This record gives sequence, structure tokens and C-alpha cells, in this order.
Amino acid sequence: MGFLDRLATGVIILGDGAMGTMLQAAGLEKRHAPEEWNLAHPEKLLAVHRGYITAGSEMILTNSFGANRMRLARYGLEDRVYEFSRKAAELAREASGGAALVAGSMGPTGEFFPPLGTLTFEEAREAFAEQAKGLADGGADLLIIETMADLKEVEAAINGARESAHLPLVCTMTFDTKLHTVMGSAPRRRQRPSIVGG
Repeated sequence: MGFLDRLATGVIILGDGAMGTMLQAAGLEKRHAPEEWNLAHPEKLLAVHRGYITAGSEMILTNSFGANRMRLARYGLEDRVYEFSRKAAELAREASGGAALVAGSMGPTGEFFPPLGTLTFEEAREAFAEQAKGLADGGADLLIIETMADLKEVEAAINGARESAHLPLVCTMTFDTKLHTVMGSAPRRRQRPSIVGG
């Protein structure tokens, strides 16, 4: 049963846990991008995914949280977005064996829009579109745009994902104890963001 069909039944879908800390426990060093391990150590990724499924997870997230060109550029790997993203989804799909949904993880770029930074909306949209295509081609059932702090980046991510992947989308944001994101966004917003196809 697909993600939207399961949601329609009203059942709770049990997700997995952290990926980064699990990889660190398996030997990932700070100077390496976690997404490198999709190709360098696929057996360790499979072990993490299978461990979560054995524990009861019904949905597992791909090892692709930072697989966008801005974050990968910190490691000189910005030209491997599609490769890392596709492999992340393929590994999660292999590990699940149909026992769990595969959610393509898409985290923030780590860059800022003006006036705090130089990231443009178009650059962000293109980066997310590139990542989403890799995840979709690798077999993800849905995409999770996660841990966002800027509504403008959320818009770019959704627009990019819808441009290159026809998959259900879930989006999460992170809030501080005063119920605002680090960029000042509150959970309730009166003005609807500009989303393609929305």
C-alpha cells in the first residue's frame, strides 16, 4: 500500500530514527559527507536501514539529508548530487524489501537568502529539483523536506521537488522554545506561500 493510501486509512506510520549518529557510531568521521557512504560503504547503510525495519519502522528515510549541491560543495562533491541521491534511495529500497516505505530525505541547503547570504530562490529551487530527481529515480515512495527554518527555502524545495519528481511531499520545520524558527517564522502564517501547482 502506498503512502497516500495508508494516510487515507488513518493509520499511524511508524518512522525510523537518526541516520547521522548511527553512521558516526559505525565509523563516519566529521570530515566526510555522510552521503559519500552510499557508495563507499553501502553495507553499513543497509545495516542501519534493516536495523530500523527489524525494530518496527514502517517508513525509512534515505541517507540524503545533505545531498544538495550547496552542502556537498563543502566537501568538493557538488557534482555528485544525483549520484548520491539515487544511490541513497536504491539502498533504502533494497533494505526495505517492500516491508517499509522509502522516504527521500531533503534537508536545507545550509545557505541563506539576502540580506544574510547570497543564495537566490532559483539556485535553491534548482538544487532541490536535482536532488529530488535522484531520489525519485532511485525508487523513493515520497519525499520529506525536513528540518527547515526559512519559509522561502521551503517554497524553493517544494517547487523544485514538484518540477522533477511526481511523488507525495511531506515538509517539516524546526522551531525554538518561543515557537519560531531561527528565521522568525511562526507555525501559523496568514499569507499563503507561492507554490507551483499548489
